[in-house]
Amino acid sequence: MRWMGRTWQSGLARLAGVVGVSLWVGLAGGADASSQDVGFGPKLDTDTPIEITADQLDVFQDQQLAIFEGRVDAVQGELRLRSNKLKVYYDADTSRAQPTATGSSGNIRELVATGAVQIWNASEQARGNVATYDLKQRSIRMTGDVVLTKGANSLQGTTLLIDLNTGKSKLQGGKSTVSKPGRVRGIFEPPQ
Repeated sequence: MRWMGRTWQSGLARLAGVVGVSLWVGLAGGADASSQDVGFGPKLDTDTPIEITADQLDVFQDQQLAIFEGRVDAVQGELRLRSNKLKVYYDADTSRAQPTATGSSGNIRELVATGAVQIWNASEQARGNVATYDLKQRSIRMTGDVVLTKGANSLQGTTLLIDLNTGKSKLQGGKSTVSKPGRVRGIFEPPQ
């Protein structure tokens, strides 16, 4: 099922609990021993819509929250996200009876993905426990046992910060099961 509409809150409410939900939302838009600047592809066009599909959708109007669960996939241009659960936090629009998601006035403020989170584009992939999209800042913060891979090369740490405005990323170390505490770990394959 695919839905693209102007009054997304009422549409989400109608779709609550439906299997195979799909939603289009317009988005508004120095290294040390414990961190490393890394690239995560080219600058992302944050004006393109993001499509979310899942097995189930629950909407909590009083909390301004929509929760997608089960095989969640989110796509925005070249950027892809997969997780077990995705929470969509939005602001109520008190100027209208039905808030809209047109253009950059989408009222969506944050997306939080949890459970086996993967983010990738055409050249790189990041895995972690939690990823948070801040739509106003146009940034993604992935935490947990983060692994960033590009081809045969990989970097490991605990926090990956992706600036969607510039395409620059930073990987930080800390307590982790995949890297030594407080350090970022990289494995680079020499050219054949």
